[in-house]
This record gives sequence, structure tokens and C-alpha cells, in this order.
Amino acid sequence: MSTYYEAIRAAIQIYPWVALFFSVFYIAWNYHKYGSIRSLRIMIVYSFWLYMLCIYCLVIMPLPDPATAASLHGRAVQLVPFHFVQDIIHACHRIRAIAMPPLYILNSSDFLITLFNLFMTMPFGMYMRIYFRCDFKKTVLLSFLLSLFFELTQLSGLYFIYPGSYRLFDVDDLIVNTSGGMLGYAVAIPFMKILPSREEIDNVSYQRGTSISFFRRLSSFCIDLFCACILFFILEFTNSVLSLHLHESRLLLAIPLYFIVMPLLMKGSTPGKKVTSIRRADVSGTKPHWYQLFCHTAIRLTILFFIPWLMLESLTLIRLRQSAVLVLGGIYAGIYLLILLIGFVHMVTHHQTLSERLSHTKLISTVRRPVSEKK
Repeated sequence: MSTYYEAIRAAIQIYPWVALFFSVFYIAWNYHKYGSIRSLRIMIVYSFWLYMLCIYCLVIMPLPDPATAASLHGRAVQLVPFHFVQDIIHACHRIRAIAMPPLYILNSSDFLITLFNLFMTMPFGMYMRIYFRCDFKKTVLLSFLLSLFFELTQLSGLYFIYPGSYRLFDVDDLIVNTSGGMLGYAVAIPFMKILPSREEIDNVSYQRGTSISFFRRLSSFCIDLFCACILFFILEFTNSVLSLHLHESRLLLAIPLYFIVMPLLMKGSTPGKKVTSIRRADVSGTKPHWYQLFCHTAIRLTILFFIPWLMLESLTLIRLRQSAVLVLGGIYAGIYLLILLIGFVHMVTHHQTLSERLSHTKLISTVRRPVSEKK
């Protein structure tokens, strides 16, 4: 029992880092497909990740100590189907012989392990039917493949990290785990009447995806900023390799140029906007003119970069006492934060920002629900 507890505790400790890594890609995928992120979907998917991590840790743990690992050799296998039935019967006879209380089978460790393996994959079958919309045949196949993956993990000595298998490859585990997935598929029926269906979750997600949230805008900007920084590092690497001797300040211009040139080349879109399924358009919804895109980007870059740079430069050029510099700097910071707050409020409340009003543009969602998913 302590072994199971340690495995689950390890999974819970690892889970935040796994979730943090995959969240970047999962959020981007949600925005690209649905245009929104629904909390219920997040709860279901993240609970599925936690469940999968828990059963994976239960399969591989406890890991052998160095002395045991050094002595491992060969691959331990058990290929006789339903051998666990014979093991349970023998165990019950042994328990009966030492005068244990009634319900001998419940005192059998072989029976309890088999029961645990059955219930271990039950949630998998439920997830497959309720959320992933798998039919019975596909659920059985995926349950078998999941069990096979676990058994091969054990057989290979954790992917050949160890010279031999420290856990037994048992064909009975394939049978019991697959049966657990099948049982989970059947048990899911009453839950399907209580929980919202995948179709209902998707309908709400697509409906919300028609409007563009602040976090969706922010995700698009962060992706583009990441791409712009990658471009800067490529230019800096090229500069050092080819010995061009260009000053770093000139190379930094690649970042604002990215935000200016990319929308012009992609007709209102950028890599970040492509990922999050949004596009800048004219207020009428048609493709914007190049000067509208230039005007919008120039105003935004002025607010984000040029204004704070100008404020800092003015503080260094004007000869003032330190106390006066602190006061003037505080005033500048307050004004700049107020400008950012106004823009933030406009985006959260789905009102046009200053750059959108002056350039006569707006953001539109490019999410299109696949025909196969329409009723």
C-alpha cells in the first residue's frame, strides 16, 4: 500500500511541471481550434493528464536501487493467459490452511492486485467514451495499447535504462487492464446523463470564440514577441559568425520591424494571430489597406516602446536634483500606466483601442467550425 502511496505522491509532485509545459501548446491549440478556452474543458483535460501520470508512476515505481539494478539481467515474462486465476485459487488455499477469517479471497494479495489492475484503467474507458467520443471498439483498442505500452515499459527495463526488467511482463495484465477499459466504457453511461456532452462543450467554445478576449490578444502578442526575439538572436548569431560588426542596438530594430513588416506581408495576420485564429481587418470586415496596418502598428509601437524610451531619455538629458528626478519619474510612470490601463480596459470590454480607432481597423476571429462537427 505504501508503494502505491509513494507513486501517487510522486505523480502529484511532477504534475505541475508537466502541466506547465503542455499548457503552452494546449492553450495555443484551443485558441486555434475554438477561439476560446472553457474552464470545464480545462478541468476535464487536466484531470486526464493527472490520471495518466498517476497510473504511469504506479507502473514504473518503485524504481530499483543501484545494487538491484546492477544485478538485473534478462527479461521476465509471463505469457500464460488467465494465470492469475490459478494464483488466486492457490492463495485462497494457503490462507484457509492457516485458519484466516472468512472471505479468504479478500485476504489474497493476488486477488487484490488483479482487482486494482482492473479498476486502474476504468477511468480511461470513461474518459474515452464521455469526452473523447470513442466507440466501444476504439475504446477496447486504446485500452489494450495503453496496457501494452505499460507492459513494454516494464519489459524493456524502463526503456533500456536498466540492463534487465525489474517488473514482470504479464499477459494477464493486458487482459485485466483492457477489461478495465471496457468496464469503464459501460460505467460511463449514467455519468453521460449528468455531465455535459462533448458536443455541448464544443458549441459553447465555438460561440465564445466569435469574440476576442484579452487573454487571446495577449497570447497572440506573446507568440509574436517570441518569434521577433528568435529573429533577433538569429541576426545576432549571423552578425558574430560573419563578423559584420553591427551594433546590437541596430539588431534590436528587428523586433519592432517584425511587428511592422509581418502584418503587411501576411495581409493583416502574423504567426501569433495565425495560431490564435484572429486577423486584423478593416472596420467593415474586409482586408485592410497597407497604410491602415502600418498606422495601427506604428501607434502601438509608439505607445509600448517609444513613449517610455522618450520619458527615460528626458530624465537623463534634463539636469535635475535626484529628488526632482524621482518625482518626475513617478509622474511619467503614472501617466504611462494610465495609458496602459485605458488600453487594457478597452480590450477587456471589447471596445476599440486608440490604435484601432485611428487606423480604422479591428480584430476579427477566423475560427471556422468543421463541417463534420456541425449538426
